[in-house]
Amino acid sequence: EPQLKWLEVAQATELHIRKCDVAQGPEVSKLIQEATDTLGAVKGVLHAAGVLDRCSLGEMTAERLSKVCDPKAAGAWHLHEGTKASSELALFVLFSSVSATVGLAGGASYAAANAYLDGLAMWRRERPLAALSVKWGPVSEVGMTAAAGSDSHLEAMALKALSPAQVGSALRVLLTQQGPSPNIRGELMLARVDWAAFLREVGVDIPQLKDFTSRELALTGAGGAAGKASALAALS
Repeated sequence: EPQLKWLEVAQATELHIRKCDVAQGPEVSKLIQEATDTLGAVKGVLHAAGVLDRCSLGEMTAERLSKVCDPKAAGAWHLHEGTKASSELALFVLFSSVSATVGLAGGASYAAANAYLDGLAMWRRERPLAALSVKWGPVSEVGMTAAAGSDSHLEAMALKALSPAQVGSALRVLLTQQGPSPNIRGELMLARVDWAAFLREVGVDIPQLKDFTSRELALTGAGGAAGKASALAALS
């Protein structure tokens, strides 16, 4: 609550908070309709729902899979269905995870749900509809990483935590590159990676990644909006 109040004051904006189970299509449709009736056309969607339930494949059940996939994957689809006819929707951002690419020990359902978001974003781009799926690396201080503490699997993959400030700065840049053009990729990964350690861990010679070590050093000093945009472009 204090953070929301701060956001209202700092951004000179007005927040309307509503509860909705995004995994339930009728609830999403009702929420979108209410927002349209009271505030005007919905012009942007940021889907950040997520549940993590770690278990081995042997322990996986339909209920446990649904617990993780419904809010993230089904929720994204319901938001797509509820906004696809809007000609004013300019932003459709899905918060995916680096786990969709590198996996997550005990988190197969979570990795799969995030991979679905990536696929949905690409599918929307082909329509063409606005969409961007961002595969975030671990984030410090807030969210699942902060709640769970250190993660040996992510650490082994040489993934370092992003700060909330880095996430905010990157998101501001990404939101300006999000139109419905099918020529722009609908998914990307944004993470802090020790590429030298990553290459040692995977034990495979990947020439395309060796150059990232020098790029990382060059990007460390990039500052300002232009620097952030250049950094993102270099990672594409």
